[in-house]
Amino acid sequence: MSGKEKSTPEIYDPDDAPDLSEGDWPEKFSKVPVRHGPPSIEELMGGKERSTPRKIDPDNVPNPSKGDGTGKITRVLVRRGRPPLEKPKVSTTIRLSRDVIDYFKAGGKGWQTRIDQALREWIGKRDAA
Repeated sequence: MSGKEKSTPEIYDPDDAPDLSEGDWPEKFSKVPVRHGPPSIEELMGGKERSTPRKIDPDNVPNPSKGDGTGKITRVLVRRGRPPLEKPKVSTTIRLSRDVIDYFKAGGKGWQTRIDQALREWIGKRDAA
């Protein structure tokens, strides 16, 4: 035989099973609760009563760090980022000739702003006439 021998599995014969109806087996195990599914919250808490969450008024939350005795938190509006512009630009799509785009892009960054300025100048000249 080689180094590894295969063992044959033991075959279960129901006739050889012990008789569990005799003796003290039913008395020992009949009182064991059978659980189907996860434990309940009461079981997890060990019989303690569940406390209901308190409803807190968001305008009257005690602030222990405040020493004036009022216990209220003052609301402060904090705006982050860029401040809003008075007249913000509008995103749009416009089709321009390739030579116009190449002309403004040749000047480097800010080519869209330069197009905006050129259009403003054109509008100004037209309105003045």
